[in-house]
Amino acid sequence: MSLEIEKRFINFDYNEMKGILSEKCDHIGSFLYTFTSYKGTKPGQSIRVRDEGSKITFTVKQKNENNYDTEWEVAVSNYKMLDLMLTEMGISKRYTMQKFREIYKTKNGNSEIIFDHNPALPPYIEIESISEDELLETIKTLNLKEEKDFSARTLYYDLYGIQQERESDCLTFSTAEDVLSQYITKNKTDFLEKLNSQKEQYL
Repeated sequence: MSLEIEKRFINFDYNEMKGILSEKCDHIGSFLYTFTSYKGTKPGQSIRVRDEGSKITFTVKQKNENNYDTEWEVAVSNYKMLDLMLTEMGISKRYTMQKFREIYKTKNGNSEIIFDHNPALPPYIEIESISEDELLETIKTLNLKEEKDFSARTLYYDLYGIQQERESDCLTFSTAEDVLSQYITKNKTDFLEKLNSQKEQYL
């Protein structure tokens, strides 16, 4: 069990940030990343099974009154079997999501910096650190500015007018056009151009 001390950022130049990270951090790897989210069994709880490319994990998060979630995580060996077990236990599936993830670590190993590329979205950074002081120091090192909290769902709404609450779906680079087209109310050309570019890179 640990506190998930992290922040997300989207207002940065991707190529410039890659240069900073290559100089000041270690590149751990780049992976096609898939996770399935399930409804928690109590308020503020989220349950996920994640195939992170290099490992598969089972994670439970619980929202706290402070800014950070409490997280329990364990490595597992079989994504599909755990999905079946959770379904058998009556835990409802919310959605499955795919993204491309680039992972870096600071030289002291105290912070992990992640680039997440979701279908048709611009990349954003998530920084996770062992303490709030380390988090603030990493943010300063990367010349990032404080931003309001956001999620992939809010970005889909802001960029493309896609409603945040949708039916459960399986959102991957291959399925995104079929799954989301009916919800797009603006910038559809941008959506398709970004998605097609990602397919060429990641699939």
